[in-house]
Amino acid sequence: MTQTDLLLMDGDCGLCTHTAVFLHPGLTDKTSIRFLAIESEEGQSLITTFPDTLQQADSFYLIRNGKP
Repeated sequence: MTQTDLLLMDGDCGLCTHTAVFLHPGLTDKTSIRFLAIESEEGQSLITTFPDTLQQADSFYLIRNGKP
């Protein structure tokens, strides 16, 4: 079973939000990637599991096959 890719983005950034809104309708398989705000409870919970060096990014995280 393949995991859905997850793109964590800055939910306060207009460019990030509009990018997700633009990309999603163009996806052939709408379940192939999930978009989630970094600031969300789920996003923050995921980020705490990343290595310390990766926890400082503030724009994008791509989690593919369960790995950042």
